[in-house]
Amino acid sequence: MARRRLIVGGIDVNNSVFPFVVRLYYGEDDEIGFCGGFVVTTREVVTACHCIDISKLETSRLLVGVGKTFTAKHADGLLFTVTSVTINPQYNSTIGVTHGHDMCLLRLRGEVANASVATVDDGTYWTEFTDPDDDSAYVVGHGSNGIYAPQSTRLQMAHVHLHSKAFCDERFGRYGPLAYSSGCADYQIYDACLGDSGSPLVLTRHGRKIVVGIVSWGIDCGGYYPGVYNRIEHDFIRSSGVNAAEIDRPYASVTEDCACTTNCLSNGFSVGLTCRSCNHPNSTYCYTRGPCHGETSEYSLAYPGATWRDCIGPASRNSPGPSTNPPCPPPSSPRVETNEWIPLAIASVSAGALILSCALWYTLVRIRGHRPRPSDTQTNSTRVNHARSVHRPN
Repeated sequence: MARRRLIVGGIDVNNSVFPFVVRLYYGEDDEIGFCGGFVVTTREVVTACHCIDISKLETSRLLVGVGKTFTAKHADGLLFTVTSVTINPQYNSTIGVTHGHDMCLLRLRGEVANASVATVDDGTYWTEFTDPDDDSAYVVGHGSNGIYAPQSTRLQMAHVHLHSKAFCDERFGRYGPLAYSSGCADYQIYDACLGDSGSPLVLTRHGRKIVVGIVSWGIDCGGYYPGVYNRIEHDFIRSSGVNAAEIDRPYASVTEDCACTTNCLSNGFSVGLTCRSCNHPNSTYCYTRGPCHGETSEYSLAYPGATWRDCIGPASRNSPGPSTNPPCPPPSSPRVETNEWIPLAIASVSAGALILSCALWYTLVRIRGHRPRPSDTQTNSTRVNHARSVHRPN
């Protein structure tokens, strides 16, 4: 039985933040769905090939939920039927997900709003042999937060770092090397898990979100082994009959700018509810104008693509000062739409809550930093290569 992964360590997020994310359902009785995906044109959706076993699945019974914050099929969003499925010709269903090329295309009956179409990587941002040049990545899906946990009731987002092929192959050891089309990503305890298969891995660049990967498989969730993603195979999308003009979109170049923001926009993303400056009394961090790669900087866990840096961390080109404990991250409140209830408490974080969040974050960092490599002789039924889908449709 194929099993898919759900997001571990994520936070709730509205579909309006990632409008291109979709949920797949199979038949009238499937109320929670079985895989994710993302919109690449107004009529096409990409998902993982292992989600679509063409020998057992009837295309006419497939439903794609667009604009869904909540997992339940009829809770929100729109449902589209599927007219055809294009399987990646390089995907090997006999070997399965570890062979790579885990990417297929669904054509919809009906047209999705253009605002929901994703920008997809053309190989610029996540290549096989060079180290990724950024860590501003987020995995988004409706999956569970653990192998034995139920599916999330709503969309989740978790911040992860892209890793190089060399790192992935070393980390997976005898389970590697990864397939040519695959890459791996995680960060601290954050990872995809069962139910997230087909969901997008998103890189953020100056206010634009670029899909660079597809949730494919993994060993456990949020443990020693990073999640495995299929990188975007641009040639496959083109060969499927998609108009190149619809998927070739310009990207914004990245310029490092570690100065504190004055307009509550960080790397093009609004952080108005928690905007602050290092010269503000009692501030321990500030959001920066652009990406900021340094010893005391990190991408926000709450605002996709926004960057912050510590005000008093170890001496570096970004933040001079005496050595201290790891910086406390900014408050991790999810982005909230203006038409939703916004508690005033979000705008000001109490000192007690800030101290508690620092302690919890520091503990997680230490735990993650000292994870032992699992023994190859360990007996654990979850220590196998799992496709990250919840169940095979009936």
